[in-house]
Amino acid sequence: HVQFQVKRWRHSVGSVEINHFRGALNTTAKGVFITTGYFTKAAVREAEHPAKPCISLIDGYLFSKIVREVSLDLNDYK
Repeated sequence: HVQFQVKRWRHSVGSVEINHFRGALNTTAKGVFITTGYFTKAAVREAEHPAKPCISLIDGYLFSKIVREVSLDLNDYK
C-alpha cells in the first residue's frame, strides 16, 4: 500500500521532514511526499538514499503539471 504526506508550504521541505515521514511509514508501505513548495537537495538525497526505503517526491511544479495533465478543475473544491 501507499502512504502519503502532503504539505501546503511555500518554503522548502528538508531532509528532516523526509526522515520523519520515513519513520512513520509502515514497513511494507511505499511513501509519497507532496508539497506545494519545493524540496532541498538534502531532502532529495534522503528520499533516494540507497540503503533506506525510497520515498517519491512531488513538488509544487510537478503537482501543478499533473493537475493540468488530468484536467482537474480545482475550482470545484474551494
